[in-house]
Amino acid sequence: MTVSIAWKNLFEGRARFLMSVGGVALAILLILVLDGVFAGAMKQLTFYMDKTPYDITLAQEGVGNLHMTSSFFPASKAGAVKKVRGVKGVDSIFYNSDYLVIGENRSLAYVIGYQPGKLGGPWEMAEGSADLKPGEIIVDERIADKYDLKIGDRLTVLGRSFKVGGLAKGTVNITNSIAFVRYDDFERARGLRGVVSYSLVTVKRGENPRDVIGRIKDEVKGINVMTREEFADNEKRLVSDMAGDVIKMMNLVGFLIGLAVLGLTAYTATLSKVREYGILKAIGAKNRKLIGVVFKQAIISVVGGFVIAVALAFAVAFGLGAAQAGVSLVIGPPSLLKVILGAGLITILASSIPILRIAGLNPAEVFRR
Repeated sequence: MTVSIAWKNLFEGRARFLMSVGGVALAILLILVLDGVFAGAMKQLTFYMDKTPYDITLAQEGVGNLHMTSSFFPASKAGAVKKVRGVKGVDSIFYNSDYLVIGENRSLAYVIGYQPGKLGGPWEMAEGSADLKPGEIIVDERIADKYDLKIGDRLTVLGRSFKVGGLAKGTVNITNSIAFVRYDDFERARGLRGVVSYSLVTVKRGENPRDVIGRIKDEVKGINVMTREEFADNEKRLVSDMAGDVIKMMNLVGFLIGLAVLGLTAYTATLSKVREYGILKAIGAKNRKLIGVVFKQAIISVVGGFVIAVALAFAVAFGLGAAQAGVSLVIGPPSLLKVILGAGLITILASSIPILRIAGLNPAEVFRR
């Protein structure tokens, strides 16, 4: 009975129904998009660690991330780690943050020096080969599109001119991209000998990476040893500490605005039906039944708006990916749970305010109007 009345109230006027459910959907969509942009930005930061199949990271002592840091330690220590029980392989890379200079344009990039055929290079190619020849560089396809770069064109990085030898996929994040050069080209450009920036360690099948880390720490001193996941978490934490407060504040403001819109929509939708509730009360409906109608109407609006908002959010995420906008939208279970709980709570609270008026309504007042 109460559900039937709630449905009739919602569908009685098509425009009012669209405004009610549409307002809820747009408010939830705002929250999901802001949450998704933040989650997507954090995920983009660790593409390199996530996509490269290794288990343990070796870095300079005291260094635990990539962003805004440098790491150099003796290559002999990487050689010593190869002899530790449980280690399958050790592939070393060079790393530096630098600008890709393309004509008059500059584009910030993480520059990775890797050995073709070993770990550390691009994980997916859009064009060309990851088996770089001396003097070649791989840049992301989006960077190439943006600056009209083609295979064989030249750019400057690390103080030297490189020829574009390939285009990678999925290495652009919200702040920069990743470019790849040969290990020996990086070594010559920076004048480095006998050192590496990071080493990527794979363990033998059946070995626990944490057990192997314990052995490495016992046998090889003077380097930082961490799992791939710890390395990625350190990167996220550093960037979050630097800019996360601002992003989180924006996210919180968006969340509060969304909840305010939800509350206002639920409040006006309920208040607009006070006369109808008064008539029901006049013909014998109890307050308890009317309150049930109000809450069920609010729940129907929230569920309908939530479904529409989630569908729109995934459509936006797909559109951003298809457009290669450099902004990733990640819609995960924590975000969905937060939204549905917050939306449900604020809608019920907002609907409760008119309920007080309904409960105290004198049915005779309805017929005087």
